[in-house]
Amino acid sequence: MELTPNQAIRESWNSSRKIAFRFFLLFFLLQIIPFPLLDVLLGLNLIINSDFIFTIVRSISAGHTAFIDSIALWVGHNLLGIEEINTAFGSIDANIIWLRYFGSILLAVTGCLIWSIFDRRRKSYYILQKWLILFLSYYWATTMLSYGVIKLALSQMPEGRSLEELDNIIGRYSRMSLYWMSVGASDFYQRFAGFMEIIPALLLLFSRTRMMGSLIAVAVAGHVFIINIGYNIGVKSFSAVLLLVAVYLLISHSKRLWSFFVLNRVTTPEAYSSFFTSKIKNQILIGFLLLFLISYVHRRYSSLNSPVYIDYAYKVTPYLQGIYEVKTFVKNSDTLPPLLTDTYRWHKMYIEKPEKMSLRTTYGQIKRYAFKPDSLKQKVSISAENDSVKYELDYQQLDSKDLIIHGNLEGDSIYVYLNYVNKNDYLLAREPFKWVHQNQPSIYDDPKPKSTKEEEK
Repeated sequence: MELTPNQAIRESWNSSRKIAFRFFLLFFLLQIIPFPLLDVLLGLNLIINSDFIFTIVRSISAGHTAFIDSIALWVGHNLLGIEEINTAFGSIDANIIWLRYFGSILLAVTGCLIWSIFDRRRKSYYILQKWLILFLSYYWATTMLSYGVIKLALSQMPEGRSLEELDNIIGRYSRMSLYWMSVGASDFYQRFAGFMEIIPALLLLFSRTRMMGSLIAVAVAGHVFIINIGYNIGVKSFSAVLLLVAVYLLISHSKRLWSFFVLNRVTTPEAYSSFFTSKIKNQILIGFLLLFLISYVHRRYSSLNSPVYIDYAYKVTPYLQGIYEVKTFVKNSDTLPPLLTDTYRWHKMYIEKPEKMSLRTTYGQIKRYAFKPDSLKQKVSISAENDSVKYELDYQQLDSKDLIIHGNLEGDSIYVYLNYVNKNDYLLAREPFKWVHQNQPSIYDDPKPKSTKEEEK
């Protein structure tokens, strides 16, 4: 039989439950704070528009990071004997991140012991647990909404639309890159994956749907964690925390779920109660949550429409877009043959983002350049990535879309004739959806589509 809110408050918890609650409360707070304060302040800034609020936000975020990092560095140097710990990490699974988790566990254990000594007579933490569940629900929901929304916008894994990746050799991919490419190759599946992350996130926002949201959240977070393990993706630590949060939320409904699914017993509807007895205080809480959600939606919308995301997700079609294969390459009056050991000669050129171009040498190296063509003057400005030195070359696009580029580049006189490669020459780019497959396409199929004349024969 389910307890009413008043009965639940008076219910006594056993010692192990109280100790577990103290530990997880401290651990989650150490991991998740300053959420949701930053979003609330940013939401308030939408109304006030004050630089002072941004200063507060930056100070809180920097202070929290500095505190956690100081613990992580102490643990790494003094307990684990790790000499090199780089706080300017390029992966969420860098050693400093794992040390942050380990340091948070040690702090949570220490805090739990002290708390248990001074608060051992307390019967339960029913009210505090309600706040923790609300806190974790909104944290998990907003985090997964972010991932779900960018998947719906086809912005998290855009590699499937990349011409450079389309032309790559599968053996050169890391397992993470291969997964990113395979998901990005299917717009339908990427949007479906995003939809499945959004469903539990929305359900967790409301108390009456939170149990169903917790069930789906565990399945979704568990699947994401297994993917990160199986494909060696560098967010294993973060996905493990998301899975732990989802499991904790589900455990809060464990009695009713066990009774219904395992013992096959009838369960009474869960009794819901407000956080405060005062109507005004409850309205303030609702306003706080609404301000948080408004800030969150605004930030996500702004980020998806930012130039960085638009560029990352190949949302803009650049002039001269395409794959070009080098037919003739002349350097300082010498025609260079396509030797596989040559690190200079161009093999393929990819234009897929505004004012950017990448080259693949015959050796297989990728070189990236700023690429700004002027269609009126038939000239193009080229500069190496992160290099201020610019070179102006002449170019000509033929009726066949082939390109001729000639001029001085990095101290050498070059003449390059490039054949335009149709994207539909690649099976991955042209394969249509079919309910009925007479012959399943495979990598052994003709890599190029048949011409009209061949089809007539």
